[in-house]
Amino acid sequence: MFGPSNLYRSSTNSLCMKKTITTILAALAVVALVGGVVFLRADAPRAPPPTATTEKTNAYPDMPSGGMQRDQAPPSVPDDASISAPSSGPAVTMAELATHNSQEDCWVGFEGKAYDITAFLPNHPGSAEAIAPYCGTEKEFTAAFTGKHGMGKIDVLMQEGIYQGDI
Repeated sequence: MFGPSNLYRSSTNSLCMKKTITTILAALAVVALVGGVVFLRADAPRAPPPTATTEKTNAYPDMPSGGMQRDQAPPSVPDDASISAPSSGPAVTMAELATHNSQEDCWVGFEGKAYDITAFLPNHPGSAEAIAPYCGTEKEFTAAFTGKHGMGKIDVLMQEGIYQGDI
């Protein structure tokens, strides 16, 4: 009964049984993993699909001129040579620019062009008070603007400011 041939059969059967159990356990683990992933994905919250009636919201909701939409990519910053302000318009004298020097009536000059930025002041990320000292100026505003933002925010100035004319 315990001869060499019976020991060989016993160890062979044991080895086959271990392989079978290992295969079954591995298959169960795969089924549990796939089932868990499917179950978790089914419970994940999903955003509603966009529709034609989905209303876009402005980054500056109080701005009459709008602003960048939340689902828009930020505008790319062009090279200095390709930045285009309005080419010509009514003349604005330095004396006239200087009369628009308050938060309630704020014009600024930038590169020889005058812009009314009154409506933008309350929405300026750095506060209206950061810009107010430069209302009615060109050189001072240009120096402060480029000192703070470089040339990276000129598109915002031209989009949010209302062009008034050449200085």
